[in-house]
Amino acid sequence: MLIVGGGPVALYLATRVAEAGLTVAVLDRRGPRESEPDATEPQALHPSALGILAQLSLAEAVVAAGVAIPRLQVSVDGEALPAVSFARIDRSQPVACAVATGDLDRLLRARATAAG
Repeated sequence: MLIVGGGPVALYLATRVAEAGLTVAVLDRRGPRESEPDATEPQALHPSALGILAQLSLAEAVVAAGVAIPRLQVSVDGEALPAVSFARIDRSQPVACAVATGDLDRLLRARATAAG
């Protein structure tokens, strides 16, 4: 199977396809994102995204490579609304995470490569 594009979703899909026993190739005109100028820009991952990464045994590594965000605080017109704890949303993944694009790419590529 040929997957065109090498972003996080494509690398997740490549891993799952390889785990299913199919031969897979990822074609991305940009190459690994860890070498791009914006590789240090953070990607914000919601707990549900970390839950998907947990299916690949990557959630802990992604959080370790980034910054765990245990709660969300929003202000409207300068007035702070009550903070929301991510643990109340998804107890299996009690934090959100900000991780550099290049680190997320490196971890996903390594996992996809290991899967075949």
